[in-house]
Amino acid sequence: MNPQFPQSIRIDISTELGESFALPPCGVPLDVLGGLVLPGNGARLHPRHTISRDDDALLSCVSSASLACGAHSGDAIVLNRLVPQLIERGLHIGAHPSYPDVFRFGQHRIDMSPSELEAVILSQLGWLGAILKKYDRAIEHVKFHGRLNFDVAENPEATLAACSAIKAYDPDIILVISAGAPCVELAKSQGLRVAQEAFLDRGYGPDGMIVKRDRHDALLSDPEAAAQRAVEMVLDSQGTATDGSHFPIHAETYCIHSDTPGALALMNAIRNALSERGIAVAGLASIV
Repeated sequence: MNPQFPQSIRIDISTELGESFALPPCGVPLDVLGGLVLPGNGARLHPRHTISRDDDALLSCVSSASLACGAHSGDAIVLNRLVPQLIERGLHIGAHPSYPDVFRFGQHRIDMSPSELEAVILSQLGWLGAILKKYDRAIEHVKFHGRLNFDVAENPEATLAACSAIKAYDPDIILVISAGAPCVELAKSQGLRVAQEAFLDRGYGPDGMIVKRDRHDALLSDPEAAAQRAVEMVLDSQGTATDGSHFPIHAETYCIHSDTPGALALMNAIRNALSERGIAVAGLASIV
């Protein structure tokens, strides 16, 4: 440990898990779904349903994980297989709810009223919570997925619906929200514990928000660059945008997606860089 760096900084390193199927979604095999084209908009099955993932390898590198709850991916059998592994490793377990949008992997907004959105979120918390109860565990945090994650961070109606669902289910659950997002303070005002999140494998715009995945610079693929970003964000509370400018950012939890190409190499470089600087990794519930 290098004495020139502080020893008291503790952060959470997380990933998203369970984004696969053991059962055919909606009773339709993935190879059949993959051949379907939605009438009207021409949409096809989202490629992230079948992309390669480093789930198993990342289990030894993270301190917490957010589990898909079935609305965009995942099913009960996947969760029942995964939960005991996370418990055995002592990982903090969270829910990863989405808009009900399996075909498009939760990347699109589904129009619904705040009360309907609250019900959709509650149902997903209950689904994961029931499996965790079997192992005498409970959901420790909620991190929303895809389009819903953006909406909870930016749209006050969605933020309030999400907070209402969490408080109704278990007010001790931590809400994870994008660092610096417009609705962070609104979420905090609802009486929940709130953790701000930064992404170590995603491109950021100069406004401090991650850029859309269809851009060429949406993902970081260089382990050295990812490690530099982690150190910069944790120690300097700033990030470097895709245009080279800097933006302020402060977070308690940092995410690497398991389906980012080379995710394990990125994670190893990040963990080594943090360790060299005396930055400790701990579960989110022990930090917030």
